[in-house]
Parts: sequence; structure tokens; C-alpha cells
Amino acid sequence: MVTLLLASRCDVASVNLHDAVLRLGSWGDAIEMEHGTVRMHSDGPAHLLLIDELHIRADGIDAIHEEQTGKSVDEVLVLSRHVSASEIPALTLHAIGLPGETPHGEPGQAGGTKGAVVPPSPRFASLFRSMLSTARSRGLGEKYDLTLEATHHGPLLASPALYIEIGSTIEQWGDSEAADVWAQVISHNLGLSGHQAVEWQAGGDVMIGLGGGHYAPRHKAVLSESELWVSAFRVARGGLYSRGRLAPLPRGLCPSDPSRLPRRQSVCTPRQEVLQGLATKCDTQASRRTQCASTPWSRAELVISNCEGLPDPAAVRWVCSGESLWP
Repeated sequence: MVTLLLASRCDVASVNLHDAVLRLGSWGDAIEMEHGTVRMHSDGPAHLLLIDELHIRADGIDAIHEEQTGKSVDEVLVLSRHVSASEIPALTLHAIGLPGETPHGEPGQAGGTKGAVVPPSPRFASLFRSMLSTARSRGLGEKYDLTLEATHHGPLLASPALYIEIGSTIEQWGDSEAADVWAQVISHNLGLSGHQAVEWQAGGDVMIGLGGGHYAPRHKAVLSESELWVSAFRVARGGLYSRGRLAPLPRGLCPSDPSRLPRRQSVCTPRQEVLQGLATKCDTQASRRTQCASTPWSRAELVISNCEGLPDPAAVRWVCSGESLWP
């Protein structure tokens, strides 16, 4: 099982990040394969792949890499530029997929397939917190917005994935200092620099973030100040969904009463009407027990602990504007 670090020659920031990862050393010689240039790490289960096409269009690249190398891909981290209308310099990461776009099954404008979501990497929260600490220690906290984003764009993959990004203009895309921060964060989390790799450990609390804006400021604040794992549609796999992306999904239906969540079972893919119902329950609890009665459903967050694969029954609590509503 390997983590695939994916970069694209037609993305300046992607090449910058690719080169920063290479500078850390312990990578083997480049091997030219049909799908791109591959390097394998000598000290850990990681492959670095450089392709010609833009990564958001590289549907199924994980399966192609498995076929070409004979190695199973456990995770894909895509090295990419970030673009925003505000042009604010940013270091950011996000899960991928088009859960709120219709009609389902059609190609997305920026890659992927409408209505389809890629399982996000369980290292989401750890990568985010590592980026915060590393960037701040190197003085980039004043230069860059250190943030995360809601789930969006392609490619469509079968393996858990995340986008690792530098933004938002050509000036930042080529910033070697920013690329070095991400390279160090990736190396640390994958255990390529003498550290133990970050892996999902049974017993951790998992946050499901629902709603909010594209840059999910509430979710960002919670993750920054906690040791939570983060999940969007199943335990131990992370992602965030902004309100505008919560159209009904084609598969899965979570119970309207969170207490009905069975133990040893992942949280299924939600549908909009169920999420609204759950958040209404949150608001009802809030009106009785806290001062956040007016909190809209799009700001609600669900935290699930002791769930998938654990011996204890699922323990569920709502967090509304930072207040724990259920013990």
C-alpha cells in the first residue's frame, strides 16, 4: 500500500511542490511509465508521480498507477495551485468531489463527476494542523491565509484523497518557501522524515462538518483548537460540505435521529432533507440549553466518537456555535 503524491507539469504550483518534495531526498531515480514520471521513496510507502495533463482531469489515475506499478494505492495527495477571485495568498487543503451538482453522472466543469464524492484522506485534520504550526514557525502566518476549503472539483478517484494547495496568483505559486512548508508537512505525516506516520487510531473523536462558507471558518476554528479527526460522510474519512453543496445525494440515507446510529457502522452519505432535520434538532436543543437557538442549520456540526470498529456504542453529540448540546 502506497500514498501517491500527484503533480502536473501544466500547473506551476504543482511543479513547485513536486520539486520541494524531491529536495527532501530519499527518492529513487525517475522511471518513465505510460502514465507519467514515477519516483519511489526509499524509506517509506510513497510514490511521486508527475503527469502531463492537469490533475483535475486525471480520473482514475490511482487505478492506472496500480496497474502500471503493481502497488496498491491507499491514498492520493494532489499537489496543486489554488485560485481565488480575491487573490489572497493562501495555503489550503480540501477534499474532492461534486456532491451538490446535478444532473448526477455528468462530467463536472472542473473535473470529476456530478453527484460523486471521493473518500477524503483520514489525515485531513492532521495535515491541516501540521500546516498551521509549520507555516507559523517559519513566519508564513502573516504572509499567507492558512485555511481549508469545502469539498469541490475533480478528479474522480477510488482512493481517499486530498488537494494540497498554494495560492492564489503566479507570485505565490512559485514561492519555494511555501512549497517547502507543504513538503515538510507531507513528509512528517507520511513518516518519510524519521517520524511515525500519522494513522487513524481507534478511540478518537471525529467531527462531521456541515455547511458554512467555502472556507468553512467555524470548522477551521474547531480543528485548530482540538485533536479531532474530521469526516464528511463516513467515520475516519474526512471532508467538509458547504451549504450550497448539500443537494440530495444519490446513495445512502442517515437516520433522522442520531441516537439510532448503530455501533461498528460508518455514517452513511447524507441527504439534504435529513441534514436539515438533524440541524433542526440541534437548534431545538440549543433553544433549551444554550444561547445559540438562532444558529442556522448550515452552521451545525456533528461529532461522533467510539463508532466504526470500536466496542463501545456510538456516542453522538451536537456542537452548535461551540456549545456541546449532548453529553
